[in-house]
Order: sequence, then structure tokens, then C-alpha cells
Amino acid sequence: RNVIGGLWNVNDQSTARLMQLTYAELLKNGKPPESLHTAELEMLRSTGIYRKPVYWGAFEVFQTSGL
Repeated sequence: RNVIGGLWNVNDQSTARLMQLTYAELLKNGKPPESLHTAELEMLRSTGIYRKPVYWGAFEVFQTSGL
């Protein structure tokens, strides 16, 4: 019932890293929005080029209602 989507095109390598972090968090807590947020914070706090939000800020969690 959740989809992570991007609002603009981003670098493939930064996306792969963000998704690795997101899914690792998802295995820990099972909550997609919190998992993505934690992954984005980890990217932001990193020392590499991908710390810049332009590389990961496009991603949002879209949730469907329980119809």
C-alpha cells in the first residue's frame, strides 16, 4: 500500500544508495515513511557528494487508503 516515487530525475548511483539505506531501515521498523526519512538523514549526514539533497530529495512515500 506504499510506493516510493521521485518527483524529478536523479542520479542512479545516489538512488541505489538511498534505496539500500531505506530498505535496511524498513527491515528494522516496518514503516516506509520513517524508513525513507532515516535514509535521507543518513545521506544528508554523509561526507560524500550524495549528501546534497538534489541527489535524494526528490523521493516521497505515497500511501493508499485502505479502501
